[in-house]
Amino acid sequence: MKAPSLKQLQIDKTSQKMIIFASIASFLLVFTLFSAKTLVARMNYQNKVINAKSIARSNLIKNVSSNESLLSAYQNFNNATTNLMGLQTNGASVNSGNNAKLILDALPSEYDFPALATSLQGLLSSTGVTVSGLTGSDSSNGDISGASSIPIAGTTPIPFSFNVTGSADNVINTMKIFEKSIRPFQFKSFTISGSSSSLSLSASAETFYLPAQNFQVKMGSVQ
Repeated sequence: MKAPSLKQLQIDKTSQKMIIFASIASFLLVFTLFSAKTLVARMNYQNKVINAKSIARSNLIKNVSSNESLLSAYQNFNNATTNLMGLQTNGASVNSGNNAKLILDALPSEYDFPALATSLQGLLSSTGVTVSGLTGSDSSNGDISGASSIPIAGTTPIPFSFNVTGSADNVINTMKIFEKSIRPFQFKSFTISGSSSSLSLSASAETFYLPAQNFQVKMGSVQ
């Protein structure tokens, strides 16, 4: 077998070098492409983070400004000398107190018939009639059997009934007194019997409570 010539050896050596250089170049090209892809993905993600932070910062500035305006409006609303019922905020009547107290008392956050019964007893007695019957459900789970449709979104009705006796003027004032109450009432039926000197009023009605709302702050992610 004829030994390869010097020229052939040099060509083979050059070919080997070219293959090595081509392999290195291919590796560097693939590595560069993957690196560029990763870098572009990171840049896009960082841009989204920066944009999200910028939006959050802008919203925070707006919220701080809105918070100051809201606080000022609330203070003006709650620190008025007369409340929504037209009474003095430092008075001693049932409907006295600041506006925040009136709103919280108007729609309590839980089913509490004993508290309602106490309030109704005072409301009815203030007109000079004799309260002979005040009934309702004292169920801890808010039994609303017999309740009619709900006129206020999100509220739950509390049915009750009462019987009062008094003069015609006092009975009329009893019906009027509910119009001045801070709590919403809806009458379903009532019956009046007797004479002008002694009338009996039997009524079935309902008031409402607004269950407390629970707020949760959840963490989001940058898309």
